[in-house]
Amino acid sequence: MAEVGGIGCGCRGVSGGTFFHPGGFSSQSCFLEQRTRSNRSFFRNVSYVPSFKRGRLITKRSSVAGNSRIFSMDAREKSRSFVLVSSKHKKVPVYVMMPIDTFGIDASGCPIIKRLKALTVSLKALKLAGVHGVAVEVWWGIVERFCPLEFKWSLYEELFRLISEAGLKLHVSLCFHSNMHLFGGKGGISLPLWIRECYEDFMLSFSTKFEPYFGNVIEEIGVGLGPSGELRYPAHPSGDGRWKFPGIGEFQCHDKYMMEDLMAVASQEGKPQWGSRDPPSVGCYNSFPSGVSFFEEGHDSFLSDYGRFFLEWYSGKLICHADAILAKAADVLRRRQEEEKSSVMLVAKLVGSIGGYYNTALRDGYDPVASVLSRHGAALHIPCLDMADCETPEKYLCSPEGLLRQIHDVSKKRTIQVTGRNTSERFDQMGLRQIRENCVQPNGETVRSFTFFRLNEKIFRVENWNNFVPFIRQMSADM
Repeated sequence: MAEVGGIGCGCRGVSGGTFFHPGGFSSQSCFLEQRTRSNRSFFRNVSYVPSFKRGRLITKRSSVAGNSRIFSMDAREKSRSFVLVSSKHKKVPVYVMMPIDTFGIDASGCPIIKRLKALTVSLKALKLAGVHGVAVEVWWGIVERFCPLEFKWSLYEELFRLISEAGLKLHVSLCFHSNMHLFGGKGGISLPLWIRECYEDFMLSFSTKFEPYFGNVIEEIGVGLGPSGELRYPAHPSGDGRWKFPGIGEFQCHDKYMMEDLMAVASQEGKPQWGSRDPPSVGCYNSFPSGVSFFEEGHDSFLSDYGRFFLEWYSGKLICHADAILAKAADVLRRRQEEEKSSVMLVAKLVGSIGGYYNTALRDGYDPVASVLSRHGAALHIPCLDMADCETPEKYLCSPEGLLRQIHDVSKKRTIQVTGRNTSERFDQMGLRQIRENCVQPNGETVRSFTFFRLNEKIFRVENWNNFVPFIRQMSADM
C-alpha cells in the first residue's frame, strides 16, 4: 500500500500545500497541490476535515480512532508545558551528535565505548570551538540488553562524566529502536535481546540514575517514537534498496492487529466494507503520484469518503502512539523535576520523510501532532535545516523551506518550541549558511537549539574545521 512518500515538504512557493509530509520533500504532495490550483471549483466541494458519525475520526473539534483519543485542533488550546519559554532567542545553542559508531559490542557480547581517548580529545576541541553541548543516543538495546528490568548504565555514566568534565551540555535521545540497518547487519545496536516492551521502566530507571545531571548538564531529553526515533511508519526503507527518494513509499498496516483495528473502526462507522481491503491502486515504494489513482480524483481516491476515512484512521493510529509514549515520558520527567526544581526540555522528533501524517493542501497534518506535543509540554524536533529550495531538483517539485514555514506556523499556534538538525552532512560554507538562515524566521524567532549531524573525523579536517568554527561562533552570537 503506497504511503505518500519520498521526503516531504511544502510545494515550491506554497506553504503547507502537501500530502502526508512529515519532513523534507514529496513529489506526491506537490502533485496534489498542483491539482488543487487547477481544480479550485472541485476542491471547494471537499470539506476541510470530514466528520464521520459517532465521532470516530478526526473532526474540527475532537474524535477517536480505534479506542484512543485524538486531540482537539482548537487554536485556543494552551500548552501544559512546565519548561516552555519564549522562542525569541538571539542565540542558537549548537549540539553536536555523537558518532554513529560510538558504541560497539565486544567479543563477549558486552557493549563498549569505542576509541575513548580520541573521543575525549574531540570533546575538548568542540568546547574550545564554542559548541554548547553534545547529543547522545541512549540505546535501549545497550542498557537493558539481556533481561527485563536489569539496567546497565555504566557506559553512559562514563560518557556523561567525560562530557560534563569537558564543560559541555547534553541532549539525550532515548532510543527504542535499532540502528543495525546502518551497518549492513554487521554491527550496530540491536533491540534488547528479550522483548520489545517496558518504555516507562526504562525512563524511570534513566531519570533515577542520572538525576544529578538534570538541569545543569542534561538540558533536553528526546523520546524515540518510531523508526530512527522519529514519529513515523517505516514507509520508506532505505537500507535494503526497496525504496529511494523521491518514491512515494508504501502504507504499513498489513499485520493482523492493524487490520483488525481497521475492521472494527469501519464497522463502527457502518461501513464494514471499508475495513476489509487496502486502498486500491496506490502504487509501490518508488512510484510517483501521477498515474496512481488513489492520489488523483476518482471513486476511491484520497478525496472520497473512503479515502478520507482510511487516511484519518491511519494517521490517527500514529498520533495515538505518540500520545501514549509522551504521556509516560512527560509524567516521569514532571515528577522528577518537581522534586528537584530542575528544568529539562522534553523533545519529540518528527520526520524528514513521509511517514503517515494526513497532510494535504486542505488539511494541516502537523496540527494534530503539534497538539499532542503541546499537551505534554514537548518541543518539536525537525530535520532538514540544511536544505534550500534552490538545491532541490525541479522535477521533485519540493520546498524544504516551505515545510519549515509550516512547522513554525503550527508551533506558534500550539505554543511549542522547535529544535532541529541537518539531514545531510554539510561542512561547506553555503550549507552552513543555509542552516543559519533556516534557524531564524523573518519575525526574529529562532529555533530553540540546533544539533549538528554528526561528529566524525571529517569535521576536524583543516578545510572543514575552518568553516565549522566560524559557523559555531556565528550561531552563538546575536543572530
